Parts: sequence; structure tokens; C-alpha cells
Amino acid sequence: MAETAVAEDSVPLLIKEEIDNLEKSEAVPERIMNSKSIFDFLYQRSTYIWIAFIAQFSQLVLQTIGFAVTSAKPLKNEENANNFTLFFASGLYSLFTFFVLTALVLPESKLRLKQPLNAGKRVNLTRTCAFMNLVNLFMILTPAVSKHGEQVYTDDILPIIIPLIFGFMVVATLASVTATWITYKAAKRSRGSEMVPDPSYRVPAWHLATTEESQSLSGQSAIQLPC
Repeated sequence: MAETAVAEDSVPLLIKEEIDNLEKSEAVPERIMNSKSIFDFLYQRSTYIWIAFIAQFSQLVLQTIGFAVTSAKPLKNEENANNFTLFFASGLYSLFTFFVLTALVLPESKLRLKQPLNAGKRVNLTRTCAFMNLVNLFMILTPAVSKHGEQVYTDDILPIIIPLIFGFMVVATLASVTATWITYKAAKRSRGSEMVPDPSYRVPAWHLATTEESQSLSGQSAIQLPC
């Protein structure tokens, strides 16, 4: 009888231990999920699209200010004429890139597109943004600045504006390249790279990945925490 009583008393203890073990095993995935969500934005395409958008908007504002400053002065002066041309040409490139990034930032429902933007189109658009900024930076801005030097900018505002435009162009370019890479890698992981019809010609399957399929690489970056 005594042995039976001891066995019965040990049953609640065994059940309690099993419950504790179950709670511990369930706590690990929860901690992994929480730790992943902290850094999840680093693996999202939208993060870098917004960074590129803000940087592009900032450089466009600065170019508008520079254009206004040079327009307020007589263009007969060679210095002012060069600055006027610089900000006008650079501003056109930035404006075009800004419109492309605006289309990528806005929800597709507001764009009224006949077909949704697939991964292939998004890669082409973000790659175009990076290319336009590189052309603007190395073909327009850099030659103009290096040709004339700092002594040309006799007022106080242009020596501040020019370096800031440089910086925002670099940020927008890097963010666009990163968004392109995330879109490509996420789409390729979802659909693969075999050739498929689309519909009149064949393209890699990842080109047809949806917005959701090509949005994030966070599934590859779960952080394992110790118990």
C-alpha cells in the first residue's frame, strides 16, 4: 500500500515536469521570432526603397535651392552660368529618378497599372535609379566641381550644398543597389531561375515573382538564441 501511495504522489510531479519542459521548448521559437523581428527591417526591400526615396528627395530639394540661388544672379557672369547649367542638368536627372522611386514607394493600387509590378520589373526600375544617380554623380556633378574648384563658389551657400548633394547621391545609389539585390535574391529563392514563358517570350522564373515573394530575405536570417 505504501509503495502505491508513493507512486500516486509522484504522478503530479511528473506531469509538472513535462509541462515545464513543454513551456521551455515553446519558448525557444518565440525568442527566435522576437529576435528576428528586431533586425527584420534590414532584410526588407522596402527599407532601402524608402532610404533611396528620402535621399533622392533631399538632393532634389538642395538642387532646387542651388538653382534658385544661381538664377537670382546675373547669368552673364561665367561662374553663375556654369552653376545654373550644373543645377539644371543635375536636377533633371534627379527629378526623373525621384519619379521612379515614387512609383516604387506608392501602393500598386494607386498606380493604376494594367499589370502588377513583378520582380523583374522592380529589379529593372531600382537598377535604373542606381544608374541614373551614377551618371548624375560622375558625368555631371563631379566634372563640373573638379573643373572649377572651390574658389569659384564665392557665396556661402554653394560650398555647403554641393557636398550634401554628393552625399545624398551616394546614399540613394547604395540604397537602390541594395534594394535590387534583395529583390533578385528573394525572387530567385521563391521561384528559381529556370526559363519560363512570359507569355510571348521566355524569362527566368524569378522575373515573375510577386511583390510579396520578392520583398524580404528575413527567412534566411533567423537568429538562434540559447535557452
